[in-house]
Amino acid sequence: MMKFVIILVVLLLISFQTY
Repeated sequence: MMKFVIILVVLLLISFQTY
């Protein structure tokens, strides 16, 4: 479960940086 949360956070950060 923890890994899933970390992956979500990483994806969010990448999307935010791209924006």
